Amino acid sequence: MKKLMFGLALLLSAGMTMAQTPEEKAAMKEAKAQLTQAMKLRDAAKTALQAATAAKPADEAMVKQNCQEADELIEKALAGGHIDQKKLFDAYFVKDEVNTFLLNQEFAKYQRKEDVDVAFFNESLTKACDGMNGVLKYGNPKDDIQAGVIKAEKVKLAKCQVYYALLVQIANQNGNTEAVIDNCKKYIDYPKAYPAVADLCANPNPPYSQMAYYICAMAYNLKDWKTLAEYTPLAKEFDDPDAKKFMDAASTNALLQQGDTIGWVKAMREQIAKDPTSEESEVTIQNLMAFYAKNPVELGKFCDEVLAEAPYSKMANYGKGYSLFAESKYAEALEYYKKSVEADPDYLDGNIQCGICLFNIADANNKTIAGKRYKSQAEADADVQKNVRAYFEQALPYFEKVRQLVPDDSGKWAYELRTIYNAIGQKDKAKELENY
Repeated sequence: MKKLMFGLALLLSAGMTMAQTPEEKAAMKEAKAQLTQAMKLRDAAKTALQAATAAKPADEAMVKQNCQEADELIEKALAGGHIDQKKLFDAYFVKDEVNTFLLNQEFAKYQRKEDVDVAFFNESLTKACDGMNGVLKYGNPKDDIQAGVIKAEKVKLAKCQVYYALLVQIANQNGNTEAVIDNCKKYIDYPKAYPAVADLCANPNPPYSQMAYYICAMAYNLKDWKTLAEYTPLAKEFDDPDAKKFMDAASTNALLQQGDTIGWVKAMREQIAKDPTSEESEVTIQNLMAFYAKNPVELGKFCDEVLAEAPYSKMANYGKGYSLFAESKYAEALEYYKKSVEADPDYLDGNIQCGICLFNIADANNKTIAGKRYKSQAEADADVQKNVRAYFEQALPYFEKVRQLVPDDSGKWAYELRTIYNAIGQKDKAKELENY
């Protein structure tokens, strides 16, 4: 019974009004006066804006001064904590309106292609949104007038999110990378900052993934690997082919630039596994080939894995050929180099390597034949034809193709063509190349 009576006593005392000290009464009176004066300043600015015409626009300086003074008064009243609870709705509504007026004036400058005070624009936007948020928090939905305002303020607050996209655009135009990142983050975090409108901001335009992509692009340029890693998952949801290519490259290259070669190789292999036949995979294979270049055995194993899934991959066939070529297995390497050229007849490196393999085989056979003894000249000539000239003849079209592809880079074809022409008896063509 004692417990019950004690609880009842607490309940009654909680509803009682505590006596106010003279200081508290004075503070409440001051807060009320601040709010009243702020409303007057707001109303004067609003009247000027409503009366404005194209021929006679509002006095921007007066509107700005009134709105800033009104905002300062509201800030003081709110900071003091002495505004009557029932008047908080009014205070935040005034805060919203005066800062919206300031925001609209800066936005009008942007539309007129005039210089915009970006810092002031950003400040006014934040204050206006905080004002709307306060209206939603302290408004009374059971009051007919306030209910209508609350509904309109919720829609307005949700729409204000797009201003951060505008700030991203302005920052990008000004080359302000840090501001691009900052405003993209504010755009993405908007539902967290203002949960009352999270339902209206579920699918904004531009999408959150696009803003995350912008963050990643800027972070990559700044070598801000932490930020890049944080926003990469969301950025990869952005449905844009170029963005997807960039994100794949940026996220993997970031690992390499941070010295995480194991993570880099793993990420690169995962990208290839998604679609081994794509153009992007061919580029990725080429990058991994450069990484494995000093380890032909590992390069060969890697290319075997890719070829098991994509047997016609230009780069995987070239890489496998390279691994065999490094061990002087020219005949075996040739078969893979040929496949790389079959995949792309204009592939310069593939044509060069096909020609070099055949050239090296012919040259090695020629040296072997030079040390042999034959029963007759006819037997020697037959051996030369079969094992030297025949290989030079096969090498010829590859080096002619190389010459066609890079006519000004004679270092890639002149010596070999001159040697081949002499070996197969085309002396006139060989002579033409003497000056190369």
